[in-house]
Amino acid sequence: MVRFEKDRFIIEVVTGLQPTEEWLGLIDQLTTLISGYEDLDPNYFWLVFKLLNDLMPDSETAAKMVAK
Repeated sequence: MVRFEKDRFIIEVVTGLQPTEEWLGLIDQLTTLISGYEDLDPNYFWLVFKLLNDLMPDSETAAKMVAK
């Protein structure tokens, strides 16, 4: 989930049991993805996909989001 405050936004990701391990894995996957390696298995990037999914608001929150 993403929360917005006056001068920042806060990303909250539920990881289950091992938040430190998932954080390290996410950083590894992001750096691998950014480096542009070819022929990578998309299943390798499951933590990246999870992060992107966690950034999305639920439908109720999204309905309330309007440009100011």
